[in-house]
Amino acid sequence: MSEDRVEVERRQIEQEIKGRTLCDLLAEHAAGHGDAPAMSWKRDGAWQTLSWREYRERVAEVAMGLAGLGVGKGDFVAIMATNRPEHVLADQGAVHAGATPTSFYFTLPPEQIRYVAGHCQAKVAVLEDRDMLKRWQEVRDDLPELRHLVVLEGAREGDGPGVLGWDDLVGRGRAALAGDRAGFEELRRRGGPEDNATLLYTSGTTGPPKGVLLTHRNLLYEVTALDRLTGLPQGGSSVSYLPLAHIA
Repeated sequence: MSEDRVEVERRQIEQEIKGRTLCDLLAEHAAGHGDAPAMSWKRDGAWQTLSWREYRERVAEVAMGLAGLGVGKGDFVAIMATNRPEHVLADQGAVHAGATPTSFYFTLPPEQIRYVAGHCQAKVAVLEDRDMLKRWQEVRDDLPELRHLVVLEGAREGDGPGVLGWDDLVGRGRAALAGDRAGFEELRRRGGPEDNATLLYTSGTTGPPKGVLLTHRNLLYEVTALDRLTGLPQGGSSVSYLPLAHIA
């Protein structure tokens, strides 16, 4: 491709994504393809599916739940879980609440959790199970910014201050959304293209992990360029197999 053609493509992409965020993209998919499948997963031997409309509704509930915990612009939400729908819902819920999600490799030992969570000053951590909760509780006294630990499976009474289950978080968000849906729309519109959409940490093979911030504009530019490059048809499917701490 000639340099002139590259410049034309770049300007076209810039125009296509101008002023938009990931929140806008999800809203557009929910409005235009509401009944189409957004994600499917197998649990207990049976396939389950969320449509685009249902996906956005779950994201809204999580966003309002996080907002109720005091999460907002400038805050970081840690996510330590395997590839499962709640991982993605937590990620996009944080984005819609104005915060920045960062996914942790779910194999990290406590000392590395301490470093990464302390470096980004995570305010809330969403954790898969009691094993991950135990690792985080071992270092919690060293993380003064960490206010809440949300456990996807296995939260119990007596787990300590600030520990709650995923269903509790979603339930709080659902109640808040029912009482103030306009509040959610206002919340998600506060973010702009230059706001952070994710924080990635390198694997740490060359020393301590390095944090990489990417904006809504960064991500929208890349996916738009990839769409143009591949020419894949609308409605295609992708398979998630790399840990979601990877940029892919």
